Amino acid sequence: MRRVQVETPPMLHCLGDLVRCKRRVLDQDSANAVRTIFGGQVVPMLAQVVPPAELPIRAGLVATQIMGLAVTRYILKVPPVVAMDRIQIVRLLGPTIQRYITGKL
Repeated sequence: MRRVQVETPPMLHCLGDLVRCKRRVLDQDSANAVRTIFGGQVVPMLAQVVPPAELPIRAGLVATQIMGLAVTRYILKVPPVVAMDRIQIVRLLGPTIQRYITGKL
């Protein structure tokens, strides 16, 4: 399998453009709303199964997966990700999220 080179100049340029346009993608009020929802719904669920000392890092890892899915599906509208149904998303991403919750750090 061929490895994807993320840190190439063209990719870094694209990523930089994406970061620079974050204000258009997610203003501060929206970011606060997402953090509130995440902190009020996801973190309490994780707190039931995650040791308190590991909760921040595990919650952060779960957030990377959820937000990555949200960005690719609803903002960037990457066609294969948009085309997936809920069952397929759960089947494909569930094991990764489960590993973030219960796997070895």
